[in-house]
Amino acid sequence: MRPFLLICLIFLFGAAHANTRYEEDEVTGYVAVTREEILSTRKLRKQQFADLLAGYETQLEEHNSGEVLFTEKQYHKVLQKIKAYKHKLKELDLDHDPRFVDRVVAREAHLNEVTRARILRRSSGGDEL
Repeated sequence: MRPFLLICLIFLFGAAHANTRYEEDEVTGYVAVTREEILSTRKLRKQQFADLLAGYETQLEEHNSGEVLFTEKQYHKVLQKIKAYKHKLKELDLDHDPRFVDRVVAREAHLNEVTRARILRRSSGGDEL
């Protein structure tokens, strides 16, 4: 029975330690993001947009080769999608500048503070917006 209790205690202390790494805002439930989380999320999004862009470029190549013909509306929609995804990928490359990631972290913290203030104002019976 003792080894079981020891394992339970180790698990509980380990779980408590794992949860103390992040400070959760008790009002909003917000957990501060880290640079690593932002960079990994942006890396994932880059891959997703690159895959989508490749798909639309393939569709455009098929149309240009005559394999699959689009209506004029479909053709312009594909061109718009390609332009949008190229622009988005260009914007996602801004994370090479560490100041950009710092601004994202600061913006997230600021948005939490605004949300927190709004929740507290509403709960204390203040003016509703």
